[in-house]
Amino acid sequence: MNGRYEFYLKRIIFILILTVEQLFNYNTIIGREFMPVDVAIVDKEKVEKTKQKMISDTEIYSISDFFKIFGDSTRLKIIYALENNPLCVGDLCNVLDITKSAASHQLNILRTNKIVKFQKKGKNVIYMLDDDHVSLIIETARNHLNEGNR
Repeated sequence: MNGRYEFYLKRIIFILILTVEQLFNYNTIIGREFMPVDVAIVDKEKVEKTKQKMISDTEIYSISDFFKIFGDSTRLKIIYALENNPLCVGDLCNVLDITKSAASHQLNILRTNKIVKFQKKGKNVIYMLDDDHVSLIIETARNHLNEGNR
């Protein structure tokens, strides 16, 4: 199978999976919207202010899908390994002690979601983080988890 064709096919399948999941979540929420809330409002002003500041359901789903990317330990290891050192797939496999197939699969997901980018150098493909936002997210998560240990 042509490598480019395979890449786009994987991307389409990934998008379809996310879309079906979003539709399921959306339908679940829509069903709830028509059900009356049977809890009394304590502070109507705060409720209204909070409702006005809420972000759209579409943005909520996008953020939720974004954080799902970080839900796999192999992907997190790849992100952490690439944080300071761009690496080729072979070196990444040796650092993380994973197969080339496993690394390629996870890198494809990370690349599709703009977490990592790559650069070709001769026969090698060098991967690196797409931007500093990813490092900030990981650092923030680590700080949050370590708060109780201080």
